[in-house]
Amino acid sequence: MTKFLILIYGIVCYLLALATVLYTAGFEENLLVPKGIDGGTSEPLLVAIAINVVVLTIFVLQHTLMARPAFKAQWTRVIPEAAERSTFVLAATAVFALFLWQWRPIAGVVWNVEDPLWGPALMALNFFGWAIFLWSTFLIDHFDLFGVKQVWRNFRGITPPAPDFCTPTLYKMCRHPMMLGFIIAFWATPLMTIGHLFFAFAVTVFFTTKSTGRALGSVSPSATTSLCNSTPESWRWSPSPALSLGFA
Repeated sequence: MTKFLILIYGIVCYLLALATVLYTAGFEENLLVPKGIDGGTSEPLLVAIAINVVVLTIFVLQHTLMARPAFKAQWTRVIPEAAERSTFVLAATAVFALFLWQWRPIAGVVWNVEDPLWGPALMALNFFGWAIFLWSTFLIDHFDLFGVKQVWRNFRGITPPAPDFCTPTLYKMCRHPMMLGFIIAFWATPLMTIGHLFFAFAVTVFFTTKSTGRALGSVSPSATTSLCNSTPESWRWSPSPALSLGFA
């Protein structure tokens, strides 16, 4: 695969991932998408739970297995190393698209906030969660996290700078602000159905029992480099070596 094709591949993987994230924001609130979390084919309760567990398990396995160094070592014998992160992003996107497609709604209302003040307030909190997620990706280098910077460096023949780990802004206050943003968005909703509750609980358990590296397929060495090299000086904070281990 030529450097140009690797670049195009990385950009396409990024755009697909971005589209999936945007769709997910609409999916979990049943807004502006063909199928929301409470829409689609209805199944008997046990069948719906079984299908949802299967698609969530596939998602977890993909993120866990492809994040392992041993898997990456073998995988980069098959694909160019510069395309490894983009391939992970593509696989994660495909698996999550499968989840969105096959998710089965589970009827039953846990809460339905119709109050003219608290209903919009919950929606605002939902949007705030997504904003935290998006901002957090840029704090540790959005384009490196999604594999674009790796394919661009490969195209230009640029050697990644040496890693220099530090924690900017939100990462001083919260270990995994991206995960926090997801959790806020999934739980802050005016209408919480049993299916939505099942989804929110499942992803909360997953995000809170995995480190950032395992949950997102690991932040690559170049991503930790960019975390310091690509953020404004006023956003940076260099922890002690002992504290740094807590963020691995």
